[in-house]
Amino acid sequence: MDAATEELHQEKNVQVENQFEELTIRMRSSHVDPSSMSEELKREYQKDAPLMSELFEETLRSKGEYDPSRIKWIEDNEVEVNGLSKMTLHNFLLRAEALGKDITYTKQTTISIS
Repeated sequence: MDAATEELHQEKNVQVENQFEELTIRMRSSHVDPSSMSEELKREYQKDAPLMSELFEETLRSKGEYDPSRIKWIEDNEVEVNGLSKMTLHNFLLRAEALGKDITYTKQTTISIS
């Protein structure tokens, strides 16, 4: 092992000792639930459909869960919501499925060991 490699190994060992061997593990898994609707029927339903963002906010309002302080739009088509009930989310997903939309469920787990 050359001197530079040895130094990197020693530096890494010092960092591990200084961190008390902390470790963060991130896992991500996805499942796609494709629409069973034909492409022709999808086009028919979607031509007069509202934007997904509008449908989302409309669903929250109709369920009495619309609170702008808990909604953070990351982009025009990405939203982060704190405290949304699973029933309201499920209701929105049903409305999106009725328009022929494919639904992808992504679960992210973060485990921190210290």
